Amino acid sequence: MLRLCLIWLMMCGTAQARDFSAPAEVIDGDTIRLTRDAWVFRLHGIDAPEIDQYCGDAACGLAARDWLAGLIQGDAVQCRTIGGKDRYGRYVAKCYHAGRDIGAMLVEAGYARAYLRYSSDYALLEKEAALNKRGFWAGEFGDPSQHRAAKVQPASVPEGCVVKGNISPNSGEKIYHVAGQQHYAKVSINTAKGEACFGSEAEARAAGWRKARR
Repeated sequence: MLRLCLIWLMMCGTAQARDFSAPAEVIDGDTIRLTRDAWVFRLHGIDAPEIDQYCGDAACGLAARDWLAGLIQGDAVQCRTIGGKDRYGRYVAKCYHAGRDIGAMLVEAGYARAYLRYSSDYALLEKEAALNKRGFWAGEFGDPSQHRAAKVQPASVPEGCVVKGNISPNSGEKIYHVAGQQHYAKVSINTAKGEACFGSEAEARAAGWRKARR
């Protein structure tokens, strides 16, 4: 009986590492979605600038996303999961394009940093990129984790804000919330990021925002 239990546990552990392959689209500099089944993957061992992050005067978050999109161009990507999901519900994985490690390419080109908190796989590539001033290392390359920690959400919402227009930090998608929805009370507005208040849902939709799903 004990032997059977051990075999079962080994099988479950193996099943946690799953392989996926499908055309991909880029969400940000370290997040991709396989379009066939809508699985979202967070690239293991790297940390790219956030979408709203600036490195000096450069919009490095957008630049990292665009560089990765230009690399993949909707081609098929192969991903192998490492462990489970992160706190945002994304699978953590190593992904490959044309046989090359995407995370390694991002760090090597200077568009992402090695995420040493979780892995040292790309530490040497980061040092080489910094030494040769590749990508963002040619200027001021701020630490994405410090950028996330420094972000301060406004404590209040402007008076008369019936519909709260919030921008997703992961996808950059414009989403609005109305009273009664799950996250409405927690949502605050940061106009510096392009977030906004609306007087009605019709006004929000006309401005290009979609309603939150819950």
